[in-house]
Parts: sequence; C-alpha cells; structure tokens
Amino acid sequence: MEWKKFDSKRLVKLAEEQFPEESWLAESLAFCTEVADDGTGTYFYFTPRDAASNGKTEWEFQKNLSLRDPEFGELILDVLQNNRIGGIDFIEKREGSVYLDWLSASSSVSDGS
Repeated sequence: MEWKKFDSKRLVKLAEEQFPEESWLAESLAFCTEVADDGTGTYFYFTPRDAASNGKTEWEFQKNLSLRDPEFGELILDVLQNNRIGGIDFIEKREGSVYLDWLSASSSVSDGS
C-alpha cells in the first residue's frame, strides 16, 4: 500500500461546521497527514491496518460518522478507539482516481483564507 501526503484542512472544516459539539473530531482529523487507497478507489486509510501488528497503534473500530462534502457528497469516517480516524469512505462512486487525487493534492485544499 502506497502512502501519500494528505492535507486534512477540508475535512477539518467540514467537521467543525457539521459537528461543532464534537471538538475531538476536528482535532483527530487534523492528525491525518497521510492517506492510502485500499484498492477500491473509494476507501482510503488514514491509520494503517497493519500498524497494530507492528505495535504502533490499534485498529479497533468504534463507530461511523457521516460528513457531507458539497463536491463529493456523503463521506463516512471510520472512528477507532480513542477517537482516532481510521479511514474515509466516499459513498458516491466516481470514475478514475478523483478521490485519491483530491486527498493527496494539498494544493487543492483551501482553508477559506
């Protein structure tokens, strides 16, 4: 699995707007700095699944949260134990690598300033 740099500002902004009472969510998303495609083109890891076997982290699922992006529609976040973000699933299926391109292109991410 190839890991690419990721600028999470867009997801952080969505979390702040849609879950203002859950401040941990924006904080957890801000720690997501690398992303990897699982091979489907619609699901992407922020926390390596094999990290648990390396003693780095645990991949224990806690719950899903849904964000709505104006361009890409519904996004499902996998929230792990200790409120870490494991990955993101783009519900709307699109052709090509549009999601990976968006996730790994920090130059396309705007922080609104």
